[in-house]
Amino acid sequence: MEVITLNGVVLRETEIKENDKILTVATDALGKISVYCKGAKKINSKLSVGMGALSLLEMELKSGNDGMYILTGSRTAVDFSGITRDLEAYAYCNYILHVCDDLFLEDEPFPELFKLLLNTVYLYSQNKKNKELIKCTFELRSLFISGYAFDSDMCEDCGAEDKLSYIDLYNGGIYCEECGKQYECNKVSADIIKVIKHITYAEEKKLFSYSLPPELIKELSIISTNYIKICLEKRYSSLEYLRKIQKQLKG
Repeated sequence: MEVITLNGVVLRETEIKENDKILTVATDALGKISVYCKGAKKINSKLSVGMGALSLLEMELKSGNDGMYILTGSRTAVDFSGITRDLEAYAYCNYILHVCDDLFLEDEPFPELFKLLLNTVYLYSQNKKNKELIKCTFELRSLFISGYAFDSDMCEDCGAEDKLSYIDLYNGGIYCEECGKQYECNKVSADIIKVIKHITYAEEKKLFSYSLPPELIKELSIISTNYIKICLEKRYSSLEYLRKIQKQLKG
């Protein structure tokens, strides 16, 4: 049976039997796949390398039954496990993984989202940028590349390119000052419209290369969090856990 080598990030794991696991993995070449890891829970198992922490793994796989792959070997290509020492950063990454679990599709390559995931986790490991701003940027960009992009260049109704100041999160539209008053939309600042344009069109290497004052990060967070909830039609318990951790850290 042919063995293939893939790079992947574990999105979640399910324990089965006494010593085995099934991993849900986002990969660079195959999209989301299920991987059976026999004996992975054993202390001396070679298959447990890198599985317990955030890492980019190089995995050796062979095809199994029902579309599942069988792990035959793995090594850590990039180790992000230092994030686990920062409880807040780890909670952010846990939430990011859960969102990716919903955006990646089975056996459908999504290289742009895979790169975005890696870049996002890397930024959390560096601890040099505002954590909430990283989250907002990831949320919006991941939705935009998944088909939920706003048309941020002009008003949805009249086509005006200036004075854009309303966002309709339910229909993905942006409106000017006059047209937006006719709908149940969120009024936003001009700076937020500029940020949304940046997140929509920025090159991969420049995506996170901006900063915002606290009040605008808060405004952006309300938009990105609600847009995730609306587009993916769910509330994430991992996000609620993150907010709980943040309250505890603030004392």
